[in-house]
Amino acid sequence: MQKIIFALVVVLSATVLNAQSFCGEIKYNITIEDNSGRGMIDLLTTAFGTGQRFQICGDSYATYDQIDNLRSLYHAADNKYYLIGISKDATLIDGSIGGAATTNPVQKTDEKVLGHSCQKVAITTDGVTTTYYFSDDFKVNAALFSKHQFMGWAAFMTASEGALPLKIVKEYGTQKFKVTYTATETKVKRLSEKDFELPSDITVSK
Repeated sequence: MQKIIFALVVVLSATVLNAQSFCGEIKYNITIEDNSGRGMIDLLTTAFGTGQRFQICGDSYATYDQIDNLRSLYHAADNKYYLIGISKDATLIDGSIGGAATTNPVQKTDEKVLGHSCQKVAITTDGVTTTYYFSDDFKVNAALFSKHQFMGWAAFMTASEGALPLKIVKEYGTQKFKVTYTATETKVKRLSEKDFELPSDITVSK
């Protein structure tokens, strides 16, 4: 009987751990709404793209554009964020840099993305209000990103308790445009440190 109980504890512990340690990727479709009256859709589409692949495992993540160019890379171990341009030039940013984040209370919603029920939270930082729709079905260890103040990611991780977003709505109030990222696919993958290495052909500036 003790062996059976022990086995059940091990299985349940592994289940809880896996639920909180998503390792894989989320693919997003990107749509843009321009209310500026300046006809900026083409320019904004060039800047943000039409799709994104978000890859995360452990304390690192990377994003790729719709044609699979690496566009950002983050390592929590040294709190370094790399913002990468199309011409393979990267700007190294201290992850602790960022304006104060204002976090609204988490709310229940009727929103479902890929069949997953979502809660939402709106966070404003540096003049941009970002509403995240997230599901507990995709969680990571929020504590690993506690120093990632840049773009309010630490505030979001705290609010969602490590749940990853399946939909993101970024409203740029001053510029009067909105960018929406909606998940189209999620995939569990085996990833290693090599999957989060900065390619040798990328030039880094500070």
